[in-house]
Amino acid sequence: MKDFPKKILRFIVKNNILIIFIIFAVFMTVLGFMFTKGLSPSTNKVEEIIKKYTNGDYSIPYHVAERYLVWYNMRTFFFT
Repeated sequence: MKDFPKKILRFIVKNNILIIFIIFAVFMTVLGFMFTKGLSPSTNKVEEIIKKYTNGDYSIPYHVAERYLVWYNMRTFFFT
């Protein structure tokens, strides 16, 4: 039983495919977090977009600005 942790460590070091899988899984988790974060823009960013596209008495609705930011973040993520 004392050698069990050493056997597991030796197995991981000898099998490079397992190390590659772990790195890939961590990388995909980070990418998933970034993508999810882009799907919910902050209120401040939405307000900035509304101010940017205000013309005289007309300003775009809040949900349009929010959808624009979601689209822009998705476009940037997939383009990258």
